[in-house]
Amino acid sequence: MMWFNFFPLLVLFVGLFFPLQGYAFNPSHLQQLKNTKSCPRCDLERADLSALDLSGANLNGANLKYAILTGTNLKAARLRAANLKGAKFKQTILEGAQLQKAILREVRLQGHNLSRANLSRADLRRADLSNSNLRRTIMEATNLEHSKLTWARLEGANLRSANLKSADLSWAILEMADLRGAHLQKALLVETIFLGANLVRANLTGAEMIAPNLINAVLTHSIWTDGKTCDNGSLGKCLRIK
Repeated sequence: MMWFNFFPLLVLFVGLFFPLQGYAFNPSHLQQLKNTKSCPRCDLERADLSALDLSGANLNGANLKYAILTGTNLKAARLRAANLKGAKFKQTILEGAQLQKAILREVRLQGHNLSRANLSRADLRRADLSNSNLRRTIMEATNLEHSKLTWARLEGANLRSANLKSADLSWAILEMADLRGAHLQKALLVETIFLGANLVRANLTGAEMIAPNLINAVLTHSIWTDGKTCDNGSLGKCLRIK
């Protein structure tokens, strides 16, 4: 019958235009990474990198979408501009990782240690970073819009010009953090600790602040929740410009 003659062509068409999703990475790239710890701009999409020691590895610009990173050691790894969208993180070591301009949109990194990592200009929109260790992390101009940072440890973090619009920072610790020029519009700030933080020129318009700790926080020229600008000498509270 004509159907049986057509069936092989249908299978070929499906194979060409709708490849199986389970095997998307380049096997030679995976072997190169295992052998040399250097695979910049490699295609490792959906690769299983579980439990590998990739500390200090060069993965700049690599495609790591949907990669499995369970127990992977990425301490001080170079991941600049790497695409990690959909990557599976579980007990992944990321301390000191270089993630500038990396794509980490919607990833789940709750409870992970990213202390001293560099996430400048990375895309972390809608990422879950709750209970994570972000002490002294560099997140200058990082996009954290709609991200979840509840109970996160951000002591000494650099968040200058970071986009934290509509982010949930409830119970987060931002002691001595640098938030100069940060965008905190409509952020949720329930009992958030800003002890000694620098919020000069930060924008807090529409933020929901419930019992935050602002002791010694510098608020000079920041825009308060009501849209009013804080005057010089605003320390611990916003002094409205008269």
